[in-house]
Amino acid sequence: MQDRALECPFCGNKPEKEHQALEHMFGLDGAFRYYECSGCGCLRLADSLDAATLSRYYPSGLYYSYKEEGTDPVPERPGCLRGWLVDCRDAYSVFKQGTLGALLSRLKPAAHIERLRPWLSHAPRPSFDLRILDIGCGRGAFLERLLEGGFRHLAGVDPFLPADTALNPKFSISRLQFQDFCEGKYDMIFFNHSLEHMDGQIGALAHAKTLLAPGGVCRVEVPVASCDAWKTYGPDWVGIDAPRHLCLHTSQSMALAARRAGLDIFETDQVGSPFEFWASELYRRGLTLFDHESRRMRDPITVFTGDEMKAFKSQSDRAIRNAAAGCAAFWLKHAHPAGA
Repeated sequence: MQDRALECPFCGNKPEKEHQALEHMFGLDGAFRYYECSGCGCLRLADSLDAATLSRYYPSGLYYSYKEEGTDPVPERPGCLRGWLVDCRDAYSVFKQGTLGALLSRLKPAAHIERLRPWLSHAPRPSFDLRILDIGCGRGAFLERLLEGGFRHLAGVDPFLPADTALNPKFSISRLQFQDFCEGKYDMIFFNHSLEHMDGQIGALAHAKTLLAPGGVCRVEVPVASCDAWKTYGPDWVGIDAPRHLCLHTSQSMALAARRAGLDIFETDQVGSPFEFWASELYRRGLTLFDHESRRMRDPITVFTGDEMKAFKSQSDRAIRNAAAGCAAFWLKHAHPAGA
């Protein structure tokens, strides 16, 4: 292993501190150093790990993005008149447009469709014909949710996806490094907890820019190192996820990275949950997130009392109110030229 460059790739400053974090999700071997930038505050893995070394920290059949158990087949969209009515209802559920859809949504709500709304709040147009790309898509769980919601033009890319993973034939997933993916133009590009797994993040964002159609938008949801959970738990913060997370942004470093890639952040959503606190507390107590006995992610109610879970919820709510949630969703678009 070699040390990465000391200079921050986003602001050019040198580290202020160095932290050591363990692999906590599965309890695999290894302690990993992270640099904390003195300028923008981002956290970067100090050790340079090759792809073969990193791949062992994405165990096939265990890592959540690639698991197939517990997934249900996406139902067929009904045809003819019933299908048109379902489309009207779902268009209202997602985009809040259409009088008939509003009525149908009240008569027969579609909560599973409405849950897509935060991911589509800045869609360039209210249409199920949007061309959507999910980067770091795993086996395609998010794409399946979009498919169930009525979206038709879907694609994904994931370099770590095991070759024998069963995929839905109604969308395409490429087993490539993102920078090697060059197929088509997209109205919406998603980095759903994938950018932090990538080296060369400015290059990844710049490549995403080349794949954006005119008027297209990119949504980047990542853990943020300026959150309350990081301040509370330090290297036990679940968001570090060593060594899978190569770089964790702050709002400042994300803005710098976007600008250097030719993109602007036009909106930021706070994406917090009690998970960022209870999972970090697991790590502080020396427990893994993955329960090897049940072969599932650990259920917090088997570890924490009801009062403790309420406290985690209160911490999460407070963090969201203070714009210090454990994750943020950054909405990006093509940058306007200086002076435009």
